[in-house]
Formats: sequence, structure tokens, C-alpha cells
Amino acid sequence: MLYVSVRANTGANPELSPGLTIAVPVGGCSDTVHFTSGNSSINLRLYFGATPAQALLPSAGNPNFVIVTAPQECEELNEPLGTCVRP
Repeated sequence: MLYVSVRANTGANPELSPGLTIAVPVGGCSDTVHFTSGNSSINLRLYFGATPAQALLPSAGNPNFVIVTAPQECEELNEPLGTCVRP
């Protein structure tokens, strides 16, 4: 199992849903994840780890992340992690 936290790719990389981690099976996908934002130009920074605690480490303490450019049309992100995220 891999755990992922979702942060903004701006400033200090604040968590979009503080304390939330998403469980992704190795070789599989997560359930659909929905977020809303008042800023359509925000990029997402997905931190991952072997435990929820590792995925939630502050950005300076966790070098394991991928950056995903948020599409202009939110419907494009309405698919499971693993389908649309490629490191």
C-alpha cells in the first residue's frame, strides 16, 4: 500500500485537506478523489510514503512527491489516482 497526501504546489505547500491521506494499492488505483478550488491555475503536489505518517511529513522532510498540473476543466481530474497520475 502507498499513501498519498495532496498539497498545493505553492509557497510552503499547504495540505488541501489537512491530515487526509489516500491509500493506493501497489499496482492499483485509488477511489475517485474530488477537490474544489477557487483557483483553476493551481498545481497539485502529491507526497507519498509507505505509511500515512510518511505521506504527511512536512514538504522539507519528504522528498517523495510528484507535481500534477491541474487541468482547466475539473472534470478531467474525476478519475482515480493511478489512472491519471504518472510519476
